[in-house]
Amino acid sequence: NINESLVDSVQNVQPSWQTLGTTNSVETNQNVSPVEPVPIIQPKTEISNPVGSNTNVSSVNSVQNVQPKSQPTGTNNQVGTNINSINLSSQNNSGSNENNDDLLKAFIGNNYEKITTRPFNFAGFFFSTFYMCYRKMFLSAIIVFLLQFLVLNVTHIFWISILFNIVVGLLINKIYVSYAKKKVSKIKAQNVGKNITELQYICSNKGGTSGGMLFLGILTQVIITVIILFIMSIYGLASIFEKAKVKVESTLNGTYEGMISANTSIDMKKEFSITVPDYFENDSDTYKYEYEHESGNGVFDSCEVTFLSPEGFSDAKDFIEQMHRYHSDSTLSDVSKTNINQMDFYGFSLDGVGGETYYYATTKKNKVYLLEFDVNEDAPSSCENDRQQILNSIKKK
Repeated sequence: NINESLVDSVQNVQPSWQTLGTTNSVETNQNVSPVEPVPIIQPKTEISNPVGSNTNVSSVNSVQNVQPKSQPTGTNNQVGTNINSINLSSQNNSGSNENNDDLLKAFIGNNYEKITTRPFNFAGFFFSTFYMCYRKMFLSAIIVFLLQFLVLNVTHIFWISILFNIVVGLLINKIYVSYAKKKVSKIKAQNVGKNITELQYICSNKGGTSGGMLFLGILTQVIITVIILFIMSIYGLASIFEKAKVKVESTLNGTYEGMISANTSIDMKKEFSITVPDYFENDSDTYKYEYEHESGNGVFDSCEVTFLSPEGFSDAKDFIEQMHRYHSDSTLSDVSKTNINQMDFYGFSLDGVGGETYYYATTKKNKVYLLEFDVNEDAPSSCENDRQQILNSIKKK
């Protein structure tokens, strides 16, 4: 129908371009193919004469208007689609980090801000492996517990235990955040088709805290302790720990600077027994005995024995060698080792202005015990025999 109207339009328009009134030209042009006139059609302004029907003109105009609309419309749709795709991709990429933060927050739960921003965790300091179990880091808690058990049984030193807990308090937040990020990544990989809300729900269930895990952690640690102690009792591992403990604590020996402070927390009479001659007088609750002898003219010469534990020392050999170096400007004997009643004593003698002093030190349970025997210059000769008798009578309880 459109082609027929176009032919009719051309037939009606043609006379306006020819000499009006010549009908033969119009008739001749009637045989023109309906396809050829289409390119000759001009804009509406040239077909403004009332020659032909308005319907045909509008049909031509509609043909002119159809083609331009179809092409731009398709082009605009394609460009718009591409732009929307780019914007959507950009939004997804920009929101990826925010989604990860939301999932991490859902996993950690309570105290998210404190755990991710503060450098020290007081709960980790005070409760150590129990706090790790409470945060569902069960395997990490068992590893730290075994390490702590080993350290404490080797050293038996209180401040090392405090130091260990300080390290846990400093590192626990970083360890937990790293643990949480790995868990979140695993959850995302296993739930690719789920949206952010569903992932948050899963992270919340997998993470957070658990009283049940805390109870299980305490029970597990008690069982492990019992098993280790049982194995140690069977295979004699306690002696191995004891030797390792002595070796470690010997490196923690104090420094001798000419003064000795006694460890008053130790009851010497519960640690050792000593036989002292009756004429020695005991002037304290510890092993400190003095024998005075009147040499004439109101002068009393004496010999005195003191047995105590120096504060802050754990290795007898190192302690005696420090004393020997400190008094190197005096007349000294060499450091010697003597075994008395299955105890190794290290000692030397110092010849001073007012007389002679003998030092003997031994180690028991990572503590140094020192026997000091002072002999005045004019003391009776019996003091020498008393020194040997007292030294050989020492026995540990």
